[in-house]
Amino acid sequence: MEKCPCHSGMPLQDCCQPIINGTKKQVTPDQLARARYTAHVKNNFFFLQSSHTAKEREDIDWEDYQAEATALEWLAFDLIESHSDDNIATTIATLTVRQQSFVYRYQETSCYIREESGWYFSDSHIEDMTKICPCDKSHCLGCY
Repeated sequence: MEKCPCHSGMPLQDCCQPIINGTKKQVTPDQLARARYTAHVKNNFFFLQSSHTAKEREDIDWEDYQAEATALEWLAFDLIESHSDDNIATTIATLTVRQQSFVYRYQETSCYIREESGWYFSDSHIEDMTKICPCDKSHCLGCY
C-alpha cells in the first residue's frame, strides 16, 4: 500500500487520492494544501489547475507552470500551521525539493479562498529558501 506523498503517514488511497480524484468534495484548507503537494509529486496538473480560484485559473500560463513544476523533484512536505475564518485561510508549510543536483528547503505561506463549491488555492509566498545537503557537502549530488 502506497503511503501518501504529503507525509501524513496515511495510505494515499485514504488521504489525498480521494480529494485529487474528486470523490471527496468537502475539504479543509489543510487537506487541500496536502492534496496540492501530492498532485505536484504525481504531476496531476488537472487537479492543480482545478484547485485554483476561478480568477487564478484564467491568469496562469499553465504550460509554464507545468514546465516549472516538472523540473522539480518534490521530496518533503511539512504542514506547520494554518488559520482560517469563514472565507479566507492560510497555511504555512516547509517544502523540500530537488532541482537538478541541488536540494532546497523553503517555507511557503499559501492563501485559500472559499468560493461557492468549497476552498480553492489563491496564491502563495515563498521565503527562507535554503540550499541544503544532508551529507554536509557544499552541494548535493543525490543524498536524498
